[in-house]
Amino acid sequence: MTNFVFQPYNVQVDHDFLYAAHRETSAITFGAPFDDAKIDSELARKFEVRDGLFRNGKMVGICDLGRRHIPDLGEYGYVHFFYISPEYRSAGLGGLLIRHAVCWCQENDLGGLMLRTGQSNTAAQRCYEKN
Repeated sequence: MTNFVFQPYNVQVDHDFLYAAHRETSAITFGAPFDDAKIDSELARKFEVRDGLFRNGKMVGICDLGRRHIPDLGEYGYVHFFYISPEYRSAGLGGLLIRHAVCWCQENDLGGLMLRTGQSNTAAQRCYEKN
């Protein structure tokens, strides 16, 4: 995977990409796209990791991570939002996002990584199962 780099993204600079990603994902997961207010609310949330996956300066993916405490198990990494631009799907980038998240968990001594998606998001489910 050459020419791909993870780096923190800027909500204002990358707003159009982020907006489209949240609209598409919410439509798949919940059966209807989020409205503008809900998307703005999602973009205002704070996460420990808010990284974009960039290729040649263009944002092509999103990796938002945080921590969750699981009783009797401890602290785990939690995927708040993963997304790959449609033109880059089926190119192994989902695995790249997951490896990025796993590395963050390991660097922070977390017990593992929790992935979750809606029942209707079969593409995400396949990616998670594969990786």
